[in-house]
Amino acid sequence: MSTELLIINVRKYGAKGDGIVDDTAAIQAAITAVSAGGGGIVILPKGTYRTTAAINMADKVTLQGQLGSKIYLDYNAATGYGIVASGSFVSNALTANVTAGSTTVSVVNTYATGDTVGVKSNAHSGHWPTEVMTVASATGTTVTFTAPLRVGYLTADTATAQKYTTKSWAIENLVVEQAPTSDIRELIYAQYAKDI
Repeated sequence: MSTELLIINVRKYGAKGDGIVDDTAAIQAAITAVSAGGGGIVILPKGTYRTTAAINMADKVTLQGQLGSKIYLDYNAATGYGIVASGSFVSNALTANVTAGSTTVSVVNTYATGDTVGVKSNAHSGHWPTEVMTVASATGTTVTFTAPLRVGYLTADTATAQKYTTKSWAIENLVVEQAPTSDIRELIYAQYAKDI
């Protein structure tokens, strides 16, 4: 894998930037190519890039506009998102109750130093509060965090530790706008992302 920063212009993949032609596939292809090359920058020269579906960012990719660059979201989406940067997580059940102020948890699987972990309880309805922690050390099934937990967690409440796989990405010098008839709720949606 090359250590050089890959820079690709979306026009190389057929983007027009005229506000009329659908540039979704061209932008997505450029993002995919930069990601496959180890990361870098996707350049959007001055223009209006009409999209008819969500743009999915990839790890280690910067979407960089030039003066006058705009992504125009022209669609109705079931997800309601325009540009999406979403990592993932693996959830493991806590194997013992945890008291507030503790820096350790016991889990089914182990983690590594530096991992980002969300600890949460499923006892709450709707959106569950999650404490995002950094792993200081992991030995066997005991995970120690760099800071204490603010609340306690019970195994009876299906408490879990979620190891996040995050993405590093950026959007620079780019206007993101939606069509007046579009129902997109979030122009840029980031979940499990870092170094944004």
